[in-house]
Amino acid sequence: MAEVHPKFDVALVTDARRPFPDEVEHELAPLQQALTARGLKVVLADWDGPSGSPAQQARLAVLRTPWNYYLRRDDFVRWCQAVP
Repeated sequence: MAEVHPKFDVALVTDARRPFPDEVEHELAPLQQALTARGLKVVLADWDGPSGSPAQQARLAVLRTPWNYYLRRDDFVRWCQAVP
């Protein structure tokens, strides 16, 4: 069986709100820049966006700012079980 190579190294998990509130931008930007500076392919991934989340194409999904998860807890748990 052929080995599958992830498209991204790290998916920083957030929610689908746009534009981000300032506090979210201030949290995500430095981490994304630091990881990218180390040669990692980083993507922001909305847990509550359309199906086919970039997090499913990453080696590692890191929960950062999925602040609305508690509104749809069961959906969030199912989403978490589907990503690395």
